[in-house]
Amino acid sequence: MEFYCNNSVVMNKTVSCSSCSCNNGVLDYLKGDTDKDGDVDLVDLGALAGHYGMTSGATWAMGDTDGDGDVDLGDLGALAGNYGRVCIF
Repeated sequence: MEFYCNNSVVMNKTVSCSSCSCNNGVLDYLKGDTDKDGDVDLVDLGALAGHYGMTSGATWAMGDTDGDGDVDLGDLGALAGNYGRVCIF
């Protein structure tokens, strides 16, 4: 599911936090929100931890927050920086 945005409005609903951002009109998920449920929590950390050290073929759901195909310290740092944040649409 994609959420389209125009400034701070997403599908006629106001985004409830400043952690959400728009990229070319499409709402970006929080870095580290591996299950795309709008928050970065223990479930997301578990997904990343379970795949930490993968060097290729990793996906967002596995913890690859920067899209480079691995799950490494950069991905963990991105998740840690957003841990506890909630972005409800």
